[in-house]
Amino acid sequence: MAKLLREGQINSIIKSSGKKLVAVDFSNPGCPPCRAIKPWWDSLPAKYPTVEFCTIMCQDCPGDAQAHSISGTPTFVFFQNGHEITRIVGPNKSQILSTIEKYKTTSSFSGKARTLGDSSSTHPPQQNQPHHAQQQQTQPPPMIDNFTQNMLLEMGFPPSSVTKALAATSNGTVDQCVLYLEKLQNQEKNAIDGTTQELLQMGFDQIVVKAAIEKVGPHSIEKCLDEIEKMTNSSNNTDNQAKINELKAKLAAKNEQENHQKPISQAQEELKRRQEVKDSLKLREEVKERRNDVELSEFEKRRRQEILEKKEILQRIKTQHSTNTTSATNGESAPKKTQSHPASEKRECTLKMIFPDGNTLINKFQSTETIADVAAFIASNVPEARRKTIGIETMFPRRILTNSDFALTLTECQLVPRAQVNVLYL
Repeated sequence: MAKLLREGQINSIIKSSGKKLVAVDFSNPGCPPCRAIKPWWDSLPAKYPTVEFCTIMCQDCPGDAQAHSISGTPTFVFFQNGHEITRIVGPNKSQILSTIEKYKTTSSFSGKARTLGDSSSTHPPQQNQPHHAQQQQTQPPPMIDNFTQNMLLEMGFPPSSVTKALAATSNGTVDQCVLYLEKLQNQEKNAIDGTTQELLQMGFDQIVVKAAIEKVGPHSIEKCLDEIEKMTNSSNNTDNQAKINELKAKLAAKNEQENHQKPISQAQEELKRRQEVKDSLKLREEVKERRNDVELSEFEKRRRQEILEKKEILQRIKTQHSTNTTSATNGESAPKKTQSHPASEKRECTLKMIFPDGNTLINKFQSTETIADVAAFIASNVPEARRKTIGIETMFPRRILTNSDFALTLTECQLVPRAQVNVLYL
């Protein structure tokens, strides 16, 4: 079992360990992955006696956790010669085991015991040397990863399955071999269940079926029937033998029919697949056409809206021109009336002013105010316009108002009730 350490105890262990590998699990009792991997971690000291396994609960030892920059649990930190050599974040068992195998130290005595007077292995008898040389030449190089093989065997997989997994994955990693073995076990289980179910439907006893599958495997019903026939021959049961012969004949006919129907079913599946592809392409084209129709209708709608707006602007210009013409005609005949009711002509005017740098400013004026009032407002509210000569450019009608025009009112410049003007720096 791994040692449970107190605050500050880890430093003395690291300093006194020397070349010995020290493996520390920084954990927390409230962490589900920590609780899941703890039994496995506590079982490692028995397998690796030359490694020092420790556990630190971060909530009880916050100083140690901060000193070793622990940001998440579980974190496995490995020390050797007084220094950290690597760390693993998360419960990655295969990576932990590979790290231990890589950095673990061997035991102090690992040689073969010899008695006094026994010949040394460094000076073998001369007559045995050619024989050993011949054995070394004929012995093939090892093709299996011993570390991966040992890991899989420790996990409880059968040796035959381990060899098959290593061959199938080309000496892959532990994770690759485990995935292959899980897939193999699932296929084996499905084959066993299917064969068992089919043999039970034929009327055989479950115990006999199980024994036959265990002996010849689940991949061939014919072999299972042969094995059941051997079992029934030993018991001299003629009824069962006749039944087996009949089932064999039915099975052969079934297989022949399946082989005959196989090309037809393949052709039907291919036709079905092609039809699905055609339907998919047709649906894609319909969606594309529908999208184009929607985009076209939106475009037409925007175009109609723009035409209406242009017509409205033209109508407004015509109205303003006609109003100006009427005012010019009647201006001389009724000057007193205009001067006698100045309050009735005062209206609110909203101006949107666009500056040379692209900024805009919106303000409300009275229709009786002049362009000079607008210029004064601009000079008082826009710092960069204070030391410049200001000009106003109107849109409808298009003209540039300078100092000579600043006495004109907003009504006279046709800027009522709202208008957009450009501010110019002359």
